[in-house]
Amino acid sequence: MFGIYSKNRAEWTITDIAACLFGFTTIPLYDTLGNENITYVFKHTNITTVFVNKGSVNALLICDDLVSIRRIISFDKIKPFEVEAFKEKGISFAI
Repeated sequence: MFGIYSKNRAEWTITDIAACLFGFTTIPLYDTLGNENITYVFKHTNITTVFVNKGSVNALLICDDLVSIRRIISFDKIKPFEVEAFKEKGISFAI
């Protein structure tokens, strides 16, 4: 099980289809949920991996509690200091 926290784009669909082919469950996350609800979803689903776009990276950086998140995979390149911020929280980051 993993989350997809991104605006609509080709990579979103490709990731979702790939998950279906391998029998994974995807949890879609949307900007309109807000940080409190995103944290709520993380706590109740125990998602360990999240696929994100640039805008979602910024939203995750300000979340207080990324409970079970261990890996973030970005569709876009991000700044090195953002990668370091996640590493400080014990989260690996891939582009």
